[in-house]
Amino acid sequence: MGRKKIFVMLWASHVPILNRIKDDLNVELDIATDGGLDSQSDVEMIVDRMRSADATIMYRHNTEFVDRVDEAMAKYRSECKIISLANDPSMWGLTTVDHADAVQCFMYMQASGDENFRRLFDFIDKRILGSEGEPLPPLDIPYEAVVDIDDSEITYLTTKEYLEAKHIDTSGRFVGIIASRPSYMADGLCVERALAKELRSLGVTPILIYCMFSKRSDLGTRSHIECIKDFFYLDGEMLVDAMVKFSTAFIRNSKYDNEPDPNDNILAEMNIPVYAPIIMNRM
Repeated sequence: MGRKKIFVMLWASHVPILNRIKDDLNVELDIATDGGLDSQSDVEMIVDRMRSADATIMYRHNTEFVDRVDEAMAKYRSECKIISLANDPSMWGLTTVDHADAVQCFMYMQASGDENFRRLFDFIDKRILGSEGEPLPPLDIPYEAVVDIDDSEITYLTTKEYLEAKHIDTSGRFVGIIASRPSYMADGLCVERALAKELRSLGVTPILIYCMFSKRSDLGTRSHIECIKDFFYLDGEMLVDAMVKFSTAFIRNSKYDNEPDPNDNILAEMNIPVYAPIIMNRM
């Protein structure tokens, strides 16, 4: 008997993650996005793929095409296992599995990252399709961390922990690299890690971090200013000799900040080169 098949129609930004993890799974993924789909034959193609799969998970877009897929699938709902998710729970109407299972799938997706998507499909395989075993819960991924440039799935909560784990001498030159958490979730910071490896080959030690766009006390996220102080300083002393900023956030207070940082002049205080490269791979 072949592997069970799950039809997956999520956002286009999820496709790189799905392609990275699909060979690690005990199920086969049939991956699609609704980008560029419009005709009636496209609707019929999606419906056929949903009906032929052992289960379907889709993240619903509020588009006419998806509405037409919903309408076409209505008469087949009873014969299919469907997890239909969206930011708005009122749009989960095509879901046919137990609501608690659909919510748990949503939690895996919200946590994001390669490992949580592996666990998502393992959950669907075991809890919804009946394979043996107990699925693991979503993995809690920190909002800010230092990333291992050789293995993006390894992160460290402090720079000191990273330096000790990698046996790095602090007497050399360091460059801090700031990336965004959404980019980390999307592709493990492939561009940023490539730069970090190149710097390492030149005898410079990179400290690659990711963080959120702004400070949110309710979520426990830190501002870019706080992350610079926490990750690019060691025992109160500045560690880095330059910075590279891939994140689009401001390293100062702006109109978007609900919780302004009192130390708004950190770049002038550091007085080091800051580079902000323009990259196109995620656009």
